[in-house]
Amino acid sequence: MMTIKALYNKFAIRGKTNVFEEYNSNIDYHPLHANPVFITGAGRSGTHFLSTIFSLGKEIKSYHLDSIGNSVGDSFELFSRWHNLKVDRQGFINSRGFLIKKCKQEKLRFLESNPLIAFSFHNLINAFGGKAVIVYRNPQKVIESHFRKGWYEQNVIFDNNIPGFIYDLKKPNHYFSRFTPINSSEESWKTMSRLQKITWMWVETYKRILENSQLVNSENIIWVCLDDFDYQQYLKLSENVGISEIISQEKFKEIVRKKPGKGATQEKVIWTENDLNYFKVKTEEILGKSSPIKLAPQINQ
Repeated sequence: MMTIKALYNKFAIRGKTNVFEEYNSNIDYHPLHANPVFITGAGRSGTHFLSTIFSLGKEIKSYHLDSIGNSVGDSFELFSRWHNLKVDRQGFINSRGFLIKKCKQEKLRFLESNPLIAFSFHNLINAFGGKAVIVYRNPQKVIESHFRKGWYEQNVIFDNNIPGFIYDLKKPNHYFSRFTPINSSEESWKTMSRLQKITWMWVETYKRILENSQLVNSENIIWVCLDDFDYQQYLKLSENVGISEIISQEKFKEIVRKKPGKGATQEKVIWTENDLNYFKVKTEEILGKSSPIKLAPQINQ
């Protein structure tokens, strides 16, 4: 009979190391004074780019969603947070304690850049200290990128608010990460276009992030707009999170040109008038004067 560990290794992403190979759930991993960095935000907003930038220094061990590998577990954490499920969070917190402790033993500083921890970063900061970097980007670019990757193509049925599993999705993490309204009927969701659903998802993600940011000391949170993130902003962010080893401006420009995490397809996305109206009204919900998200979103067709 195949063990759970063997099953995980079998279905792990090919060519990627299982970073939890030595993890033992019976051990309480709680490293002290490790000063980790957690970078998060809506998917397709620059977490892959920032992970790549910071991976080049010798003092940092930089993990991205892809390198952590167990996206099913992390996407379930996102899903359960969104639906306010009564789930014991210790397994998730302990998994990060394991990675942070491992980095500390190697005399490296832990950095995780992962959109799936968007609803959990405050718990990680309260557990381990360090800094949380919230990255955001022009919502049109984010929404269109998700659209090209097929978000919300499948019909979702949720009679009791939490939708049932969608069997034609290729990966379980796709089901967990494509969350749906908690207080909305199935019929109202069905009438929305895919662009409207993704717009809704973008706004609701940052609403929840803004709420959770109130649960952390403001000195531990840094907001970064990817659209403005040039070399000077990189130097400023490195200083704010306490990273002394920096890359050259030439290397920075090279990574910008390569665009880590860029989608394979770039076909034009067409917005209807209803999509545009919904986008304008919905995004205004989080772009007030008191919001740290400073954007003036408009659709360029």
